[in-house]
Amino acid sequence: MSPKRPRRRSPFWRRKLDAELAAAAPWEARLDLRREILIALVAIPAGAACIGLLIWHRAFVEPLGASPVSVLLILLTAAVAIGWFWWFVLREPGRLWKTLALLIHLPLAFAPISAIDDTEAMALDERGVTEECTVESAEEYVPRSRWNNDMRVRHGMRCSTGTHDHVTSTEHRHDIGTRLQVVYDPEEMVEARVGEPEEADLGGALAVSAGILLLGLAGRIAYVWWRVRRSRRRGTARDRGR
Repeated sequence: MSPKRPRRRSPFWRRKLDAELAAAAPWEARLDLRREILIALVAIPAGAACIGLLIWHRAFVEPLGASPVSVLLILLTAAVAIGWFWWFVLREPGRLWKTLALLIHLPLAFAPISAIDDTEAMALDERGVTEECTVESAEEYVPRSRWNNDMRVRHGMRCSTGTHDHVTSTEHRHDIGTRLQVVYDPEEMVEARVGEPEEADLGGALAVSAGILLLGLAGRIAYVWWRVRRSRRRGTARDRGR
């Protein structure tokens, strides 16, 4: 009789995955699909409205922190962002599930970025001034960011009403003395842009922002439905084994 071969030990990633799946079981068993859908349907549009209001207020009313109303909007938006991040990501058990939840809800982070760009374009379209300005300085610097260490160039441009900054990569650096067409905000609430003025498309901007939010909402509902389904399958398998 041949001796029994020693049982091969599972690789580390497999043991780690099994531990993450086991740790998620109690959390998934407590999930209420109707409650999670209701929270998503209310929290995501309401949070988007708060963020959109702050973006509009900064571009059309006053700079950030210029009044108690602006500070209140900042605090409200921060509370919404923290609440979103906790409920949708940090509430998850284990690093694997937190990472997966973060990837699922990334569209919710892109919506404010799109809204900021569109709102600034609308502000420049409404009250922007277009003129040729002269590059007075070109200063190289490295952004203070974990994700971007590429060298950038900050150009100081002299216009009739003052100076405005324009940041580019080193490949698109402008020489001192170069004349550039600039669209700037005389109220200095929106950053200046170099190039021909663009006509803001309000309908298209709203459609893009709404589409991103709907994508995030659908992703959240589908993700929770999948987790609830996993829990129900596990419970059915456990009942059959008895």
